Amino acid sequence: MILEKKFFFRKEGSVPGEVVAVLFIIVLAVVADFFWFDVDQ
Repeated sequence: MILEKKFFFRKEGSVPGEVVAVLFIIVLAVVADFFWFDVDQ
């Protein structure tokens, strides 16, 4: 059961690794933009 979970987890995390990174960068950019807008106002 643990081995199956580990394999499934590895399979799940291996595919969307780049997607998660891109999503994180986008979120970071949006947050920075929001902060800049907040500071500007």
